Amino acid sequence: MLDNVNAKAPIYPSFSAFLEAMKTAVAEGARRPLVRAARAGNLRRIELLLRRGQDINEQDLEGNTPLMAALLAWQYPAAEQLLQQGPDLARTDRNGHTALMWACYRDQPRLVEAMLALGADPKARTAHGDSVLLFALTGPNTGSGTGSPGAVRLLLAAGVDPAAPVDATGRSAFELAAAEGSGARDALPEKHG
Repeated sequence: MLDNVNAKAPIYPSFSAFLEAMKTAVAEGARRPLVRAARAGNLRRIELLLRRGQDINEQDLEGNTPLMAALLAWQYPAAEQLLQQGPDLARTDRNGHTALMWACYRDQPRLVEAMLALGADPKARTAHGDSVLLFALTGPNTGSGTGSPGAVRLLLAAGVDPAAPVDATGRSAFELAAAEGSGARDALPEKHG
């Protein structure tokens, strides 16, 4: 059993190699000040960094942009501030998540609407095949009846097909809402056929 656990973790040839890897990771994080400020919701720091020319699209080690970091940390005023600066909404993290997915997941229809108006792709998919609509239907607590009805309505108005597969298993939005008890189920049109 221990071998299986160790197989998933990086193996360092020595403790000094481990320390060097950690030092590199910390230094890499220090080079991403806008991501850090966004995650902290520090609006003044965000403004200062942007005025100094910090890259609005910088990405941390996981591939999160400042906008994604703000959304993931529930820092919605920071997300609004960053969105006004015209970030690249097609950027994805290492798993293919977009800022639009995280805005849907966090039930932020106002941000979803703004992103769609700025050209965010409502039909984007993660590397695992999960759709933007899946994030709007599930929210942070899959199966708890959460979801974002407002985001679902906006995605449908943007041309997303609720009968299309929303994840790699091939389930439609209708099937997912019925199985998971999504609070966003009422935002779906009646299923025909």
